[in-house]
Amino acid sequence: MRRSKKKELNIFTMSALDLFASAMGAFVLIAVISLPYYLNIDQTDIVKSQKEEIEGLKQNASSLRTKIANAIEEKIKCEKEKTKLVDTMAGMGKQNDTLQSQVQGQAAQIASLKGRLANTIKFSLLGISTKATSFTIVVDMSGSVKKYKTTIKDTIKRLIKPMQNKTKIQIIGYKGENSNPQIISWHNPYEMELFRSSMMSSADSFTDRIVHNLGNNTPTTAALKEALQYDSEAIILITDGEPNNNANRVIREITRLNNHRKEIHTIAIGNYLKKTELSNFLMKLSASNGGGFMGVASLD
Repeated sequence: MRRSKKKELNIFTMSALDLFASAMGAFVLIAVISLPYYLNIDQTDIVKSQKEEIEGLKQNASSLRTKIANAIEEKIKCEKEKTKLVDTMAGMGKQNDTLQSQVQGQAAQIASLKGRLANTIKFSLLGISTKATSFTIVVDMSGSVKKYKTTIKDTIKRLIKPMQNKTKIQIIGYKGENSNPQIISWHNPYEMELFRSSMMSSADSFTDRIVHNLGNNTPTTAALKEALQYDSEAIILITDGEPNNNANRVIREITRLNNHRKEIHTIAIGNYLKKTELSNFLMKLSASNGGGFMGVASLD
């Protein structure tokens, strides 16, 4: 009995090992059979994925090449524009240098003209330019100016108004005959007064006095000889008529006595446009003595 039990156990043990070995062999056999199939599937997917990736890389590379080409083209354009701008700036620089040179030249000319102007013109009186700083105003007191009283007063005011504080001034009126002239002066005879704005009222009062104290004749020669004795740089003659004696003779005599020492300016008042002889006399007298001529229409 003991021997038969022992024999049965051995049989069971051998069967289990066989079964296990058979199963393992079957599994190995199936795995070996299936391995090429699985390898083929994985390689196909990998190749396909790689192809797709390569295609994507090709497309990206193509896109990048296009962008690079566009960038290079844009760079070339920019370089050309830069070259143009550099050339333009160089040209503008040359133009600027030329303009600067011209401006400097013009500035020098302006400075020169200003200097020359400063040496020739201090200010303007009734449109008459002068470099003088002292004036003797000579006013005609003949009977014919009676109708131009307002004009004479206004003319003297306009002469005095632009004068500066350092300007010296004297006013004299004249009437009578050349052989016996009567001279009336604003300040003391042969004295020049420094101009002050407060003197305007006094000058107006003096002018009003002389235009109400008129004579019959126009002793221009005597009045101008008197004015030449005043210490002034310029004489301003205000009249409505020619002198009593020959006008050309007066011009020659006064010009000789003056000898270019003083400017002699002349102002014609009243209806001077119709008085050709008066205008000619005054223009010649002023031109011969470095002065200017001005006509003032009547206000009366």
